[in-house]
Amino acid sequence: MSNLYELTSDLEILKDMDEIEDTKEIVSLIEAEIINKGTGIVKLDRIFDANIKAIKNEIDRLQAKKRVVENNRKRLREYTVSCLENLGQKKIETPVGNMTIRKTAPILRISDESKLPEKYLEVVQTYKINKDMIKEDLKSGINIDGAYMTEPGTTLMIK
Repeated sequence: MSNLYELTSDLEILKDMDEIEDTKEIVSLIEAEIINKGTGIVKLDRIFDANIKAIKNEIDRLQAKKRVVENNRKRLREYTVSCLENLGQKKIETPVGNMTIRKTAPILRISDESKLPEKYLEVVQTYKINKDMIKEDLKSGINIDGAYMTEPGTTLMIK
């Protein structure tokens, strides 16, 4: 059984050999086999697409489950801190591990940036490449150091 590459190569060779009468029949057989291979490719593509969607759905499901577990852990820790604070205890030693509560560093919160004095503001500059302008200049023949256009490629559409 031949693969698609071999079939298309054979078909090109046979199309160049017009002098043999049997070539038309062989060409039609090869074209039918190419259609058969194409059918298989479309089916495989649809299977891959379904697998990609299933994997994405599973990733979304696991991420949601992860958020639930993280929230449960956060609530358990908050509950434990609350209980230890109510007891007036800072540490509990257990056979599997120790729990200790401690004060954290204060966290800076900005309630309204517009009310801050200017001495606390910092100017930040960013640059953005204008790709549309570069494309137009390259298409018009201007040589730009550090940029170039690639040859247009091809893509396969399966519907």
